[in-house]
Amino acid sequence: MPNASQLFTVVFTSRKTSKFGRTHFLIPIEVKNGPTYMIDCIANITIPELSMSSDNLDFEKVAINTRKTVKLRIENSKEVACEWWFYNPSNAKEQNSDADKKKE
Repeated sequence: MPNASQLFTVVFTSRKTSKFGRTHFLIPIEVKNGPTYMIDCIANITIPELSMSSDNLDFEKVAINTRKTVKLRIENSKEVACEWWFYNPSNAKEQNSDADKKKE
């Protein structure tokens, strides 16, 4: 229709064999009884990458009933979001033993 617009979504899915870096591809938009417009789509193929300031945390000596803080910096140095989580195996053992106690 005259003076109307059309919204559309373009999805790019990479493959394991895709090369990293910038890539572009042309999408032709044909207008009935009119010109064809070429849309240049650009993608930057990358993998999220986390880096940590240290590989392990050493709290050294900690007295009973005291608190000690050790700082760790986690940084995502890439252009895409990166999901991560914290897993503490010792907490999992404690939770399992608490569950066993509840069963008794």
